[in-house]
Amino acid sequence: MKLCQQARRYWRYYSIAYKKVKYQGSCDECSVEIDECEVDHRTPIGTQPRDIKDFGKWLVKLFCPASKLQGLCKTCHSAKTKRERKERNAKRGKDNASRSRRARKKTTK
Repeated sequence: MKLCQQARRYWRYYSIAYKKVKYQGSCDECSVEIDECEVDHRTPIGTQPRDIKDFGKWLVKLFCPASKLQGLCKTCHSAKTKRERKERNAKRGKDNASRSRRARKKTTK
């Protein structure tokens, strides 16, 4: 229940920040004039956690102040999202490769 109350409180402040960024009038990346921006987190928040213990930390990242948000046009937002996914998948690939090497060492012993 405490987590729900925390989320509701964060949402109140986040919704104000979200609207401020969404209707700012231009893309922060390429400065093109647009009516509505796509709101993006300046630093990636990551994927939704599977464990409830990490959910509170993720909520803090998700519902952040306007200073941690940026308004992007559709083209810039798509490019940034694609780049971040590629980086995240490359990192996961390295993590998975090191895990499989450790698993092989354990089975050969």
